[in-house]
Amino acid sequence: MGDELLNRVSAYTQRHDLIRKGDRVLAAVSGGADSVCLLSVLKGLQRVLSFELRAVHVDHGIRKESGRDREFVEDLCRKLEVPCSVYLENIPEKLEGSGMSEEELARKIRYEDFDKTLKSWKAESDTESGDDNIGGNGPRFLIATAHHKNDQAETVLFRLFRGSGIPGLGGIRPKRDNIIRPLLFLERNEIETYLQKQGLSFCEDVTNADCTDSRNRIRHELIPAAKEICEDAVGHIAGAAEILQETWDFLSRVGMEAKKRCEIGDGIFDQELFLNEDPYLQKQILLMMIRDLPTGGKDIGSDHLDKMLELIKSESGGELDLPGGCRFSSRQGRIRFDFFNKGTKEPSSKEAAPILRAFCKDKNVPLQIFGENPDVYRIIEEEIDPPEGKLTEMIRKRDPKEGVQPQYFDPDALSTGEPVCIRRRMPGDYMIINEAGNKKPLKEILIEEKVPEDQRDRLMFPAAGSEVLWIPGIRRGRSGYLTNKSRRILRIDLPEAEL
Repeated sequence: MGDELLNRVSAYTQRHDLIRKGDRVLAAVSGGADSVCLLSVLKGLQRVLSFELRAVHVDHGIRKESGRDREFVEDLCRKLEVPCSVYLENIPEKLEGSGMSEEELARKIRYEDFDKTLKSWKAESDTESGDDNIGGNGPRFLIATAHHKNDQAETVLFRLFRGSGIPGLGGIRPKRDNIIRPLLFLERNEIETYLQKQGLSFCEDVTNADCTDSRNRIRHELIPAAKEICEDAVGHIAGAAEILQETWDFLSRVGMEAKKRCEIGDGIFDQELFLNEDPYLQKQILLMMIRDLPTGGKDIGSDHLDKMLELIKSESGGELDLPGGCRFSSRQGRIRFDFFNKGTKEPSSKEAAPILRAFCKDKNVPLQIFGENPDVYRIIEEEIDPPEGKLTEMIRKRDPKEGVQPQYFDPDALSTGEPVCIRRRMPGDYMIINEAGNKKPLKEILIEEKVPEDQRDRLMFPAAGSEVLWIPGIRRGRSGYLTNKSRRILRIDLPEAEL
C-alpha cells in the first residue's frame, strides 16, 4: 500500500497545488498516528516533488506523557533524517488570564511556534541565497498538518450542531494561506493500514478517548452510529463539505460584486443601493463589512445581523452598539461602522471612523504615478476647533469628492514624533499594523500586497522618520488617527488631475 498511497497523495497534492518544486515544507508532528504518517509520506514525496522538508514539535506541557512524545518525535526525525525544531511550552501556566480554553490557547501558541520556525527558516534561506525577496517568484514556506477525512467529517458535524453557516459547513480546506493538508482525502483506517505496513509506531494520546469532550464524542459515538446507517458516511459528509466550499466560493464572488455596487466611499454604503440587492446578498454584504473590521467581527452574531438589517430597513434608521467597541449606524441613507471607547462613547483614538482611518484599497491607482515626482502629493496642515462630536461631519463637508479619498492624520498622535516628508523607501522602513502599535517591515507589506519588485523602489509615500504612513492604492498605517480631541489636521492627498 505504501507506493499506492504515495501516488494518491502526490496526485492530490499536485491537483490542489499544495507543494511545488523548491518549496520549504514544515511538517507539524505531534507523534500521533496521523502526523507520523504525514512525515513519512512527505519524506517519500521528496523524491517526486523535490522540496525541502523539516519538522516541528510542540510540547504543550499539559499531559505527563508529553515528554515521551517529544523524545519519540526527535528519534523518528533522526531516523528519517528530517531536521526537527522542538518547543517546550507550559500551557497550564499561561492559561490564567488568557480568556481562552486550554485547547484554544494550546492551538494559538502551537501555531505561533510554527510561524517562528518558518521565519527562522526564511532568514536562513535569505542568508544562504543572498536574496531578500521571499515571496513573489521565490520558494513558498508552508506548514503541513495531518488533518484527514475523518477530521473533516467531525468538523462539519460539530459546526452543524453549533449553527454554522455555509462557510463553516465547508469544513477544512486542502489549503488555507500557507497551511496545507496533504492527507485530507484519506480516511483514518487508510492511515493506520499504511503505518502498519510500513512498520511505523506512534504515540497514543489518552485524552482522545475522553468522551466528555465534544469532538471526541462525535468521533467515538456519532461517527460509528452514522456508519451503521451508511457505511461511507464519512466520505459523504466530506463530499458535501467540498460542494459547500465551491458554493461558498461562488457566493463570495457574487457577494463581493454586490458590495462594490453599494459602496460609495471606503467603508460607507448607500442604503438605497443596499436595499435593491437580494435579501441573501444583503446579509453577505454586512458579513463582509464585519469581517473587514479591525476586530474581525469577533462575538458579532446572527442576532446582531438581524438588528442591523432592521435598522437599515426602517425609515428613521439608528445606531447599534456591538461587541468589540464597534458601533453600526444607518442614517441619512448611509450605512457604516464606527468605533468608540467603552464608557465614553467617543470615537476611539486608535480606531477612528472609516472615513478617517480608511485603508486605500483602490487597486486601480497606477503605481507608476508615485515613482517620478513627489509633487503629485498635496499636504495641508491646519489648526482646527470642531464643535463637540462634529469632526467627521466637518471633514466630510470639506471633502465631498468621490474616488481616492485623502488621508487625514493627527500630527501630534504619530508614533515617531518626527516631521512628515515624501520619499522613497529606505532600509529600516516599517508600518504600524494594528492598534497595539505593532510594526511590520515595509518589505513584508510590499510582498504581501504583491507589488512588483521593479516597482518597489519607484514608490513615493509620506513617512515620519522610518514609519511609513500611507501607500496609496496599497495600505495605510494604523497610527495618527484623528479623534474629536485632535486639534491639528494633516491632510495628504493626490490632486484629482493626477489620477
